[in-house]
Amino acid sequence: MKKSLLFIFLLIINFLNSQETHIDFDTYNPEVTFESWNNSSTFALTTNPIQDPVNASINVGQFTAGA
Repeated sequence: MKKSLLFIFLLIINFLNSQETHIDFDTYNPEVTFESWNNSSTFALTTNPIQDPVNASINVGQFTAGA
């Protein structure tokens, strides 16, 4: 029983960790764009309008939800 629970727990952890998408707009993916399945939402690269110590990146992602 313990082995079964451990196996299920490891599968769940693996599934949760595999759903992440890491994007670095400054170095690795400057041309990245995403679209939703029905093109109602978009995600694109844009220049960071407010550079401060918290987010000093040159570029940021812009998410537009819906039309």
